[in-house]
Amino acid sequence: GPTSAVIGLVHVLVPFMVLSIASVLRSIDLQLEESARILGASRFKTFLKVTFPLSLDGIGTGFIIVFLLANGSFVTLLLLGGGELKTLPLLIYQQFTISRDFQFAAAMSNVLLAIAVGCLYLQLRLIKRKGVKGYAVTRRFFYNMRVGLPKVWMLVYVVLFFIFLLGPIFIVVSISFTETEFVAFPPQGFSWKWYQRFFDYEPFIDSFIVSVELAIATALLGVGLGVPAALAVTRGRVPYANTIMTFLLSPLSMPLIVVGFALLFYLSALGLGVSFVSLLIAHTVISLPYVVRTVAGVYRGISPDYEESAAVLGANRMQIFWHVTLPMIKPGIFAGMLFAMLISIDNLPISFFFGSADTNTLPVVMLSYLEHQFDPSVAAASSIQLIVAVIGLFIVERIYGLDAMTPAS
Repeated sequence: GPTSAVIGLVHVLVPFMVLSIASVLRSIDLQLEESARILGASRFKTFLKVTFPLSLDGIGTGFIIVFLLANGSFVTLLLLGGGELKTLPLLIYQQFTISRDFQFAAAMSNVLLAIAVGCLYLQLRLIKRKGVKGYAVTRRFFYNMRVGLPKVWMLVYVVLFFIFLLGPIFIVVSISFTETEFVAFPPQGFSWKWYQRFFDYEPFIDSFIVSVELAIATALLGVGLGVPAALAVTRGRVPYANTIMTFLLSPLSMPLIVVGFALLFYLSALGLGVSFVSLLIAHTVISLPYVVRTVAGVYRGISPDYEESAAVLGANRMQIFWHVTLPMIKPGIFAGMLFAMLISIDNLPISFFFGSADTNTLPVVMLSYLEHQFDPSVAAASSIQLIVAVIGLFIVERIYGLDAMTPAS
C-alpha cells in the first residue's frame, strides 16, 4: 500500500540525503565551532547557530535530489504500492506496456521532464551559493556532535538507523536460503535450492550474462568518453566549462523512465531499434556522469605544478598525460568504471524499454518473473547482485581506498 511504498522510497533514497549533507559538512571550518565553544556556547547551541545554518545548502540539495528521484521512481511504487498509487511514472509504464498509447505517455514524460528541469535549476542555484571553506571535518567534530546528546539516545538512534538500512537486505538474503516454496520470514530450514533454481532457470542465466557483458562494455565506453571530457572541462581552457559540466551531469537529474522512453524513440529513428547497441548507448548515457564526476573530482585535487614541471622539462602533452596525469587519476578512472558497471547491472527503467529475447537484463527478467510468480528464487537473484556490488566495493577499498574516490573540495 501507500505506506509501504513511502517506507521503501525512504529506504532507497535516504543515502542520497546523507551524502549531500556530508559533502557540505566536510567543507565547514572546524575553527568556527571551536570559536563558538570558546565564547561559551553549548554544543547544542553551537550546532543550532553555527553548524546547522552552514549545512543548509547540503540539506536543500539533498531535498531536491531526493524529491527528483522519488518523482521519477516507478519500480518501488510498482512493487510496494499494491495498485493503489497512481503516479506519473506508473502511468507512463502502464501506457507503454498495457494501453500502448505512446502519445499520452510522451505527454506525461514531458511533464516529468519539466519538473526535473525546474529541480535542476534550483539545485544549480544552491550550488552557486558558496559556503564557508575549510579543512575536512575530522573525527573530533563527530565526537563533539555525539557527546552533545545523551549517549544512550545517540546510540539508539544509530542502531535504529542501521537496522532500517540493513534490515531489508538481511531479510532478502536470509529468505534466499529457505526450504519452503513460498516467501516467508523468518525462513524455515536451510537450503541452497533457490540458488540452484537461479542457475537452472535459463532466462536468469542468459539475462545475467547480458547484464555482465553490458556492464563491462558500458564501463569501457564511459571511460573512453568521460575521461577526456572531465580533463578538458576541469582544467582545460574550454568556454562555458561550467555549463558543459552541468550538461554532462544532467542525466543524474532526469527521471530514468523519461530518459529510457526518449532514447527508445530517438535510437529507433536512427535505425538502431531494440538492440544491444541501443541498450549500450542508453546505459552509457546514464553512466557517463559517474565517470565524469569521479575523474573530475580526483583531478581537481591534483596540483597543476606536476604537469607544469613536466612541461618545463620538455615533455609534450601526450607524455604529460601518459606519465604524469594518468597515473594520478587512476583512482578516479577505476572508481568511475566500477560505478558505471554497478549502475548498469542494477538498472531497470532504461533496460525495460530495450528488452527483447536477446537484450533482456537480469533486473528486467526479475520484474517479469515477479509479475507471474513469487518465490525465493528472486531473493537468490537479488543476493547474487548484492554480492557483485559488495565485491566491487571491496576491490576499490583494497586497491585505492574509498576515500580516494571522493571528489576533492
